[in-house]
Amino acid sequence: MFFRPVGSEALPEILTWKCALYGVLLQKILDEKLCNLEDENHVLRQKALSSPKGSRPGFVKPFLEAHKDATLMVANLQRQQVYS
Repeated sequence: MFFRPVGSEALPEILTWKCALYGVLLQKILDEKLCNLEDENHVLRQKALSSPKGSRPGFVKPFLEAHKDATLMVANLQRQQVYS
């Protein structure tokens, strides 16, 4: 493949064209990712809505109750880091 020399007057036009092309490609990639995430989110919501409450693991609530003080300490520590 041979490239012909480009004059300095054509360079801004070429760069503008390349930026536009990259913008279109990036938009297409992001649209595909968004579509995939929306599909995955829909599936997860359907699973969550269709599962009976009784089938959820029973260890979450007792764990949180048993470690309530540790949870509050972590929350306070994170708050201090944000405000300092």
